[in-house]
Amino acid sequence: MRNSATGAVNSSDFRLEFQCPQCGAPVTIVENDRLFACPFCKVKHIIHSTSHWCFYLPAAQGVHSQIYYVPYWRFKGIEYRRRNNEVTGTIIDRSAIAFDVDEFPPFLGFKAQIHRAKLRMATPDVNGYFLPFTLHRDEFMSRMERGIAGSRKLGAVLNQGNDGVPAMKDLLFTLQNSEYQSDRYIAQASRNAMQRSAMQQKKQGELKDYIGEVLSIIYYPYYFDGYHVYDGISQQQISMAQFPDKVSQKLLRAPRWTPCFLPTLCPNCGWDLTGQADSFAYQCKHCCTLWSAGSGELKQLSCAILQTAHTAGIYLPYWCFRFRIAGQNIESYADLIRNAYLAKVPTPEMEKLPCCIFVPAFKIAPRPFLKYAFLMSSRPVELPAPSSTVPEHTFALTLPMNEGRAAVPLVAAQLFRRNKDIAPAITKESVEVFDARLVLIPFVCGGYEYTQPELNFAVIKNTVQWGKML
Repeated sequence: MRNSATGAVNSSDFRLEFQCPQCGAPVTIVENDRLFACPFCKVKHIIHSTSHWCFYLPAAQGVHSQIYYVPYWRFKGIEYRRRNNEVTGTIIDRSAIAFDVDEFPPFLGFKAQIHRAKLRMATPDVNGYFLPFTLHRDEFMSRMERGIAGSRKLGAVLNQGNDGVPAMKDLLFTLQNSEYQSDRYIAQASRNAMQRSAMQQKKQGELKDYIGEVLSIIYYPYYFDGYHVYDGISQQQISMAQFPDKVSQKLLRAPRWTPCFLPTLCPNCGWDLTGQADSFAYQCKHCCTLWSAGSGELKQLSCAILQTAHTAGIYLPYWCFRFRIAGQNIESYADLIRNAYLAKVPTPEMEKLPCCIFVPAFKIAPRPFLKYAFLMSSRPVELPAPSSTVPEHTFALTLPMNEGRAAVPLVAAQLFRRNKDIAPAITKESVEVFDARLVLIPFVCGGYEYTQPELNFAVIKNTVQWGKML
């Protein structure tokens, strides 16, 4: 369901291999795909999980020793951060060991992709010893925000880059220099790094969040020959130490995670649902309804559809949020004009329009994401009543509402960046978000862009299409 160009761009992604729940044939998809069609029986399914995804990498053929699967947290998404009163975004891919043992590498790196290893679902029926994770999700995200990756000791002096290479150099330097093995030095280095980070955040006003994220647990295989620890995929020795005492039978258990496979049949009329491979909402072309997978079942979505006097070639989905900034009286669109210093004159009609922030409900690169959110939020929009039906040419929804909600303070920081009193006060804690709804905006298809005549702005086609590859 992905074209060859997409596969080329996503060559660094993991591939997920599993059996079709309908016929049992092998299926291979990209790790963040949620809609697939079996290449043998042609039946489509939606993969859903109520918690974080849980995968494992199988050991290489020829490894006959007992396999121990060590858990790693892996995050892939876009980090948005305010620097010098401007919000910027960076695509990141980071990992950290989730078990408190220093004999194993503190992060995954690229070795699994280099050996073309494919992920598999870590369900309770998988054989092997699985170590439980002692580093929980919130702690991992907190470490990542502070730039700390890896294990308890080595992670304090690592600052993993976007591609993992700087972190590997730091790790090798750490292993080769005995003075860096001192707990006292590492503790002091960790405190100094956290103090510098806290001072910098306090000076600039902390505002950072992650949008379009994919968070999962990946179990990596290792084995032990009595004297050394070996990588289960490359079969290379990684440690000369004895096998950790913490790895005992009482700590080993199979994962409790089980995915849910949903049929792509419309609950309303029984027609086939369609969508993009990484969509979270699926459209029925027969009864014109929109459905999302949540809590193991399909639920219908309602949306507000803007009207246009022109022929709409495509409807782009946006999340619309009402918001409040602590200590500020910004309720109407006219208040937005006055406080954001927009080049417009408030009118009596604008006093009646609510102040809203619009966030794209589809994944695109960081810069156009902020640009199109700003352009849409700075336009006066009168929302119609919600509708249970959607137009046929509706673009795929790939950004869930909770991630759109997280983007509201970032877009607000862009809107009010010229106001020296309001902009520094905008943080995740000072912005209250409420009254969320889905809005479909009609665009006219041109040669290189989609145009919105009533709101007078355009979206570049390639920006939207290449966003499918994030």
